[in-house]
Amino acid sequence: MRRARGITADAPGPVLMKGADPVFQMGATGRGVLLLHGFTGTPNEMKYLGKRLSDEGFSVMIPRLPGHGTTIAEMTRTTGRDWLLAAREAFIDLQSCCADVSCVGLSMGGILSLLLAREFPIKRLVLLSTPASLPGYAIYLAPLLSPFVKVLPKIDEKKGLNSLEARSYHICYNEGIPVRQAWHLHGLIRKAFAALPAVSSETLLIQSLGDEYIPPDSIHRIYERLGSARKEKIFLDISNHTITVDYEKDYVAEEVARFLSS
Repeated sequence: MRRARGITADAPGPVLMKGADPVFQMGATGRGVLLLHGFTGTPNEMKYLGKRLSDEGFSVMIPRLPGHGTTIAEMTRTTGRDWLLAAREAFIDLQSCCADVSCVGLSMGGILSLLLAREFPIKRLVLLSTPASLPGYAIYLAPLLSPFVKVLPKIDEKKGLNSLEARSYHICYNEGIPVRQAWHLHGLIRKAFAALPAVSSETLLIQSLGDEYIPPDSIHRIYERLGSARKEKIFLDISNHTITVDYEKDYVAEEVARFLSS
């Protein structure tokens, strides 16, 4: 089995944040789920959902995308191509041991899942808090700013969460925005949005009405353009962006497990 980037335990590099390690748990059903974390996030934000799916018999793989879970300085040396390559290699690894592989992505992880679905015959997708675009127009300044500023300082005390308890143990970069990498994210979103009509995977979309990090109409724009014959939308009420660990994490896990098992 090939090793996906970000999964090899003994690869040299910066020390991982505690809890940011990748996950692979083999199940007994022949069904696999690739769970992809978000921009500046870590595998930790997908572990609760992964445990719930593992309990249902799914094989679960949660890779650590390059530059994530170490230091933000390390992230500034990565690109959108690196993240997509790591996701692709993880999918191929999981496909080598599971006949049926689904993808579940949070935020940027949802964008990567859509790009994989354009490339591979994935039967089911789950898109969690997935942006149709980045909010505002500041992102268009990134190519001008990035040669001079690697990280734009900006403390994010909420960490994409409304739950104070979840914030206390959530692992992510919250000290600033890596400028060039934000531009790469913008590029991935544009590619995924253009690919939507060609995506035929059965798709579940979940977004909170209280999401402060992506445009509120993202779920509608993706749903309407998506080429899938079977697609569902679910709205949450009290969570913020990182819905896999926020107040409604149990409901999210239940709905994801239901959809992937149907």
